[in-house]
Amino acid sequence: MSLTNFPNGISSFGVPVYGSLPPIRGQWFFVDVARGAEGNSGKQQNKSFDTFLTAYTACTSSAGDGICILSSSTAADSNSSIILASLDWTKHGITVVGVAAPTGYFHRSRITATTADLAYLWDISGSNNSFYNLFVLNEGTANTCLGNVIVSGNRNYFNNCHLLGGASDVPGAVALCNSLSLKASECTFDDCTFGTNSTTHAQANAPIQFTTTQQGQNLFRRCRVISKSSTAGHGGVNLVGTTVMNGWTEFHDCTFTNFSATGGAKTALTKVVIGDAQTDCGLLFHNCSEVGWAAWSVLASKAYVGCSGETAAGAGGIATAPAA
Repeated sequence: MSLTNFPNGISSFGVPVYGSLPPIRGQWFFVDVARGAEGNSGKQQNKSFDTFLTAYTACTSSAGDGICILSSSTAADSNSSIILASLDWTKHGITVVGVAAPTGYFHRSRITATTADLAYLWDISGSNNSFYNLFVLNEGTANTCLGNVIVSGNRNYFNNCHLLGGASDVPGAVALCNSLSLKASECTFDDCTFGTNSTTHAQANAPIQFTTTQQGQNLFRRCRVISKSSTAGHGGVNLVGTTVMNGWTEFHDCTFTNFSATGGAKTALTKVVIGDAQTDCGLLFHNCSEVGWAAWSVLASKAYVGCSGETAAGAGGIATAPAA
C-alpha cells in the first residue's frame, strides 16, 4: 500500500528524486504562485494555494503532511512565494518539496521576502521536518536583516536547498549576518548551498553560524559554502557563544570558497572557522576543500581536519594557495 496520495508516487508530479524521496503519512498541499488562489483547498494541483504561508497554516503538526511548491517559469511572479512576516515554524513532521530544476544554486522554487525588511524568514523550532529543492532568500536591505533560516529544532533535514541571507551589502557589513543559523542537534544537510559570491560581506560574519549552547551531532554532506569578502575577519563558519557544544558536527566532502570583494577568486582571509573561543568545539572537516583563507582555524584543538586540502601544501594538504 502506498503511503503517498500521488497516484503514481511523488515523482509523477515531476518532483525531483534524490536517491529515494520518502513518501508522506498525511495530506499533500500544493502551492502555485501563478495559478493558485487563497480560497482553494490546496489538495489538488488544479486547486493550489497561491502562497506558502497558506499551505503551512493548512498543515497539521505531527500528521505527516507535505507542501509541494510548483514552479512554471523563470519569471519571479510565477516561482517566488513571498513572505511578508517572519515565520516561527513550530510544527513537526512536515515535508516541503520544490518542483523546479534541481540546479543546486538559485532554484526557481523560491521562498523570499521582497517587500519587507525581516530579521529572518524562518525559525524552525519544530522537529522531524524535511526540505527538498528550495531556494530560501532574505532580500531585505536594512542593517537589521541579518538572518535567513534559523534551525532551533532537532532532527530536521535539508536536501539540495540554497539558503541565502544578507543578500544586500548593507546587512553584509554587520556582524552576525548569516544564511543559516544552526542552534539544534542531529540535523542533516545534503548537497546544499549557503551564501553567495554576489554580495559583499565587510564584517566578521559567515554564511553558516553556530550557536553553541546544546548544539552538536549535525551532519553536512557535499555542501557548498560561498562568500564574497576582503575583510580578514570574515569566515565560512562562525561560532557564537562560549558554552560546551553537545557533540560533534561533521562536514564531509564540502567546499568553502571566498571571492574577493574587488572581483576574482584570489583572496587570502585569515581562517574558515571564526568566532568565540570554545570550551569544546567538536567540528570535524573530512575530505573538504577551502579556497580564500590562510587556514582552517586558529582555535586550537577546536576544529579538526582530516583527509582535506589545506590552503598550502606545506601545511599538510594537497592544494596550494592562489597567487596574490
